[in-house]
Amino acid sequence: MKNCILCLWCMLWIPLHSQTIQSIILDQHTHRPIAGATIFFNGTSLYALSDEQGRFTLSSKQQINASVIVTHVSYNLQTYPYPYTSVPDTIFLQEKTSDILPVTVNFERYTRQQKMDVFRRHFLGETRPGKSCTILNENDIQVIYDPMDSTLRAICPKPILIYNQYLQYSIQYHLQEFLIQYNRKSLKDRHMIRYRINGSCMFTDQAPDDPIIEKRRAKIYQRSYTAFFYDLLHQDIDNDTLQLSEFRVYGYDSKPISLNATHHFSDSLNLHAVTLNFPPEKIFIGKNNPPQNKIYGQLLVSYKNSILSGIIYRQPMFFLDDFGNFGSDSGIFFEGDMALQRVGNMLPANYRPTDITYGNPWRQYSTIPGR
Repeated sequence: MKNCILCLWCMLWIPLHSQTIQSIILDQHTHRPIAGATIFFNGTSLYALSDEQGRFTLSSKQQINASVIVTHVSYNLQTYPYPYTSVPDTIFLQEKTSDILPVTVNFERYTRQQKMDVFRRHFLGETRPGKSCTILNENDIQVIYDPMDSTLRAICPKPILIYNQYLQYSIQYHLQEFLIQYNRKSLKDRHMIRYRINGSCMFTDQAPDDPIIEKRRAKIYQRSYTAFFYDLLHQDIDNDTLQLSEFRVYGYDSKPISLNATHHFSDSLNLHAVTLNFPPEKIFIGKNNPPQNKIYGQLLVSYKNSILSGIIYRQPMFFLDDFGNFGSDSGIFFEGDMALQRVGNMLPANYRPTDITYGNPWRQYSTIPGR
């Protein structure tokens, strides 16, 4: 697979000036209060519901940089990418006109069951958590195969409701785009050339105090790209010294690479700017459309010296928050194990395992080294 873009919760970066958002939600035409609207930080388990007067309070005790999503079954979804500065005192929602999707009648070469099987595998993943997931409203999902460009697409006008039995999360996923393109008229994985998924989601914890479930979550987190970037941010990965992290990092020529020399950190509006400084011989320019194909650095990441992932940087700089989350426009691409992570392996963007979960090697940081 040549191109894999995973914007599973589409994080958007914002300066944090407060930890609480308060507002009232009204119908755009009648100006009547809207009760039962859901307001959440995208990709997290932090949410609130509007009361009978349309009022809500959304709070976060931790610094999490994400857009705020306002959704209601009868109204169009609304997004505030800069909630602490752009969410007004009164939010007006526009009523949905119709949830009926246009239906194209043609002689498709694949049945709905075949297309849904592909969608399920690539949307939820084939890991143990992914296989444990159940989509509760599959009938709301329309899957379309276009033989003209050999592309499978999925559309859903309502939130996709997912129950992750293994990790004990209920997820509302607002699908913006799902696309798989093949190099021939096929649904076989070996013919895939491009995969893209975009959307926003909200988590509800179904087992907040279960130690068995917490250990499962911690193990999934331990090999995730979020854990890698958290360790990178907190300088826990250094191939020249004793590491707290389970990750080992090499160049694509399998030689150890110095992260301190290739990644430079600075603070920027409560975020951490990462500037890349790979040697010139490690920077590549593609033959076609050089500006788009330029690679500013590549990492070969080994988890516990056995599970391999590739990280490709297509921009010279990106931003991380304190949890190791990066924006959907960061130009970071994955190969190998990290590229296989799907919705079934997703954890809330504000999730961090505690020290006691592992027994060691994780530490809790209140400040960033060098601050």
